[in-house]
Amino acid sequence: MNAANARVRRIANTALVVLVLALLSAFAAVQAQTSTTVHYREVHYQFTNNAVSIGNPADGHVNGIWARRGLTLFDNGEVASYSALGEFDLTKGSGTIS
Repeated sequence: MNAANARVRRIANTALVVLVLALLSAFAAVQAQTSTTVHYREVHYQFTNNAVSIGNPADGHVNGIWARRGLTLFDNGEVASYSALGEFDLTKGSGTIS
């Protein structure tokens, strides 16, 4: 029984080492793929822009959302549709746009 247990343990350890090496090599392959730089251009237009005055209009505080649509043109010739949504919070023309 001792020899059989040792053999099973050796096979299990070998299988574990093979599994770990396979996972590490897959992880390395994914890492190599994610480091690729993609060059592209965007051609888009403002689809909608909704703004709401907040508080006293004389303060110039405006909050709203925007949406854009268009195309993304990749250097390899591929074309993809483009859409983006964002929000803004402006006071007298300055503030955050995301």
